[in-house]
Amino acid sequence: MSTTDTIRRDRTPAPPSFRPDIEGLRAIAVGLVVLAHLTGWPSGGFVGVDVFFVISGYLITGLLVREHARSGRISWRGFYVRRVRRIMPVALLTLAVTVAVSWLVFTGTRAAEATRDALYALGFAANLHFASLGTNYFDANRPESPLQHFWSLAVEEQFYVVWPVVVLVALTLGQRRRVGSRYLSLAGLAILGASLVWSLHETAAHPTQAYFSTTVRAWELGVGAVLAVHPQWFSRTRFRPALAWLALAGIVLSAFLIGPATPFPGTAALLPVLATGLLLATSGDPRSPTERWALGSPPMRYLGRISYSLYLWHWPVFILAQALLPAPSLTVRLGLVALSVAVSSLSYFLVERPVLESGWLLPGATRQRTGEGRRHRPWVRPAQLVTGTGLVLALAASAFTIGQSGAVAAGPVLSPLVRDKDNPVGEVELTSAIAHSVAPEEWGELHPALDHLEGAPEMIHQDCADVDDAEHVAKCRYGPRNARHHAVLVGDSFAASWMPGVRAGLEKHGWDIQMLVYRSCPNVSLTINTNEGRPYTACDAHKDFVRQHLRSHHYDLMVLADRSWFGSQITGQPKDRARPDLWEKAAREFFTSVRPSADRAVVLGSPPGSGDPRQCATKVSSPEDCTTPVRPDRSALNAAEARAARSARLSYVGVRDWFCYRGRCPAVVGDTPVYWDGSHLSAAYSELLGPMLGEALLGRP
Repeated sequence: MSTTDTIRRDRTPAPPSFRPDIEGLRAIAVGLVVLAHLTGWPSGGFVGVDVFFVISGYLITGLLVREHARSGRISWRGFYVRRVRRIMPVALLTLAVTVAVSWLVFTGTRAAEATRDALYALGFAANLHFASLGTNYFDANRPESPLQHFWSLAVEEQFYVVWPVVVLVALTLGQRRRVGSRYLSLAGLAILGASLVWSLHETAAHPTQAYFSTTVRAWELGVGAVLAVHPQWFSRTRFRPALAWLALAGIVLSAFLIGPATPFPGTAALLPVLATGLLLATSGDPRSPTERWALGSPPMRYLGRISYSLYLWHWPVFILAQALLPAPSLTVRLGLVALSVAVSSLSYFLVERPVLESGWLLPGATRQRTGEGRRHRPWVRPAQLVTGTGLVLALAASAFTIGQSGAVAAGPVLSPLVRDKDNPVGEVELTSAIAHSVAPEEWGELHPALDHLEGAPEMIHQDCADVDDAEHVAKCRYGPRNARHHAVLVGDSFAASWMPGVRAGLEKHGWDIQMLVYRSCPNVSLTINTNEGRPYTACDAHKDFVRQHLRSHHYDLMVLADRSWFGSQITGQPKDRARPDLWEKAAREFFTSVRPSADRAVVLGSPPGSGDPRQCATKVSSPEDCTTPVRPDRSALNAAEARAARSARLSYVGVRDWFCYRGRCPAVVGDTPVYWDGSHLSAAYSELLGPMLGEALLGRP
């Protein structure tokens, strides 16, 4: 009994090889992604990637089922040749051009990172690479890579290492009993179910890894795969047009209901994924309004044809353009959308389509039978030339990266701050340096260079970012062993970033300093949200630990510092809306609860933040591009914290004048980067502030 007979007996016809409506659905997916990335609207447009996953699972499974129905086998070589022909030419070109332009635009550190990202993308491991970077808290604010969108391509290709084997085994085992499609459906549903359960767990437990994980995303491709085995579902219902419109509305609505703070994929991904599956099952009828007016319209079909090229090109265009046009306006962003479409069209017609219509990598018999390589011979040579050039450039850039790995980056400079132990930088010298650093016209050498820029070593290298047990308490005490005076530093990672300055200002006067910090955990008696939008219960537990420790220890000096900007992450309040009133009340309660544990208690204000020097310092920008104004919401929260400190009988040290001049805050002062990620202090600048910081903490004039 042939596989064709098996499928016929199961009444499970393979899906058609071409459906115009799917081109329109691709247009919806890529349109949501591009608009979200380049304009910020709709905020949940990233769900377009999930739409692509469902489409991919549907089309690839249909292709495999049809091949098995025709020949009773699946050609592994043929399958992967088709994948290479489909994805590699444009991918190689995008990677090569992006890396080459990165070396022209970015400083050494960021250009090297882009090249490293490209190598992971070439190996279809970009998702693993970016997940590992995201799991490092202190790399969470690293400059955006122009190639980070390649993670989704890696997920698909990792899935297709396993799925064709599953398809072949299921169809082969079910062939004799004429239930091949049933076996394949069961296998698909099993993978789908297991992956969905895992997705729910991982999204809650490890959200960063979950977002990039193939095992977490497999169920999305599985939805399309199961539908491909049963394309007749919903085909005969009279409500098919209405269901198609409902499904299309569900996809679009999900882009507005889901946002960056939504835990994803998890349960939130169900809406766009199931809506896409329903649309695939109910559209495809030439008489359907969705196909005639929406998905099947000429503009949508054209955008769908170039969707792969557009997806690959839009993100590098945007990130590289930001180096030339910092903080682009909405008009500029819309122009970048148009530019991305133009570049993608050229890529499609000059590379993607010619390669698919050529005989590249096809066996000789196949080329002769299909005539590939003759009908469109004028396209072939330019396409292969461009693709080959891209590969050469990618390899050359990789070699260049290795050769430049020890290079020192350039950075902004005016007049270097003189570091003299006998004559440390004072407030007058610092104010003058800040004033001259607000809008310089030229760049020079940084100390430290951007290649060597880092935050406080106590939290980055010495495992004192989360002091939440007795072992960390013992390890995270700094200063002379026989110290005469004892200080304690309480707060979050922003408090920890002050540590080089606190040590420089106090240790020489016979002080030791105990760190009691916990990342993203401010000094307030209320629950805040994590970046994923969930209550940060670990922070609440840490504050209980701090109170317990302070009840059994007394210090000469207590220093409290945090990122008061967390006022926009108060649990139960509207997202992205600061509440200075609630923040002031909660800060006062916390200050009052810990005040008895020290003779003197001081609250350090939050640094105002500025441009990330690793991102805004490029070969085509000016230092002024790294200068930002003080944000009103941050000023309001700092003021609330100051009122809370004084009402709880604590001293308050406002620090804005150490960073800004007349409301403008440079990312580099003199030749010293102020921040290492745009918000946390660099170790060098924190230490430079040590003498002034010591005087302020000790209350000396």
